[in-house]
Amino acid sequence: MKLSITISILLLCLISCTNSNKNDQKSPEEKSRGQEMILGERINGPANIRATANGRLLFSLNHETRIQTGMKEGKWLEVGLFADNLTEEQLENFRILPNERLFLDGIEVGKSLDTVEFWMTNDDEKCGFIAGMTHEQNIIQSTVPEVALAEMIHNGQRTINELKPFMNALDFEPDNSWHKNDIEAYFIYEEFIVDPSPMDRISLLFKNDELAAIKHSRPISLNEFESHKIDGGFTLTIIGGLDENEVKELIKERNHFVNSVD
Repeated sequence: MKLSITISILLLCLISCTNSNKNDQKSPEEKSRGQEMILGERINGPANIRATANGRLLFSLNHETRIQTGMKEGKWLEVGLFADNLTEEQLENFRILPNERLFLDGIEVGKSLDTVEFWMTNDDEKCGFIAGMTHEQNIIQSTVPEVALAEMIHNGQRTINELKPFMNALDFEPDNSWHKNDIEAYFIYEEFIVDPSPMDRISLLFKNDELAAIKHSRPISLNEFESHKIDGGFTLTIIGGLDENEVKELIKERNHFVNSVD
């Protein structure tokens, strides 16, 4: 699907092509030798990417290639990446022809199997976004942020210091939009493949340095905890340290915030 090119999206493409995968092409084995976590969805491959579920083959990606993921549709999900090292011909024709090598951060990560149309391109950075569908088994589950976060919480890692490796691995940013004075919040954006002008994918809310709640756009396996649906398709999962009135206050405030964003 070819998107309309707006100034904001062009800027996002420029940022994404240059910064979206910094340190991302290190393997889990390389990072596991230190204390840095390996997060951000990776291909369990090689894996085929298709035009539709069980549909026409578009391209293949190598094992541990860093990709963006969309929302699941049954056992299938949309995945994509900003391919770089594009030729002038590819950029001009807005497509990659069959049997051409695919690059990410200058590293060969796969090849095209059929003609692949770009969602968008950035001529200056010689990159473009390509996407398709793949089966959920083609994603290394331990690299999915929601899976890793749930595992840490189940293991009792709930202080800000204990969650720092997780936050650092995904480049969480401070979020000053929460009005409750005793809440310290950090977030990561949703993926470009889901929304070119995204809101947050995961927000971590700390109270007295302890994880109090999580606002998330995707499911997290924390069924034993209280959760509340809020506007914009988000869920607020309560981890602890908040009374009933505080929870209501957070829900009301976040609904107002979500509905005030263009």
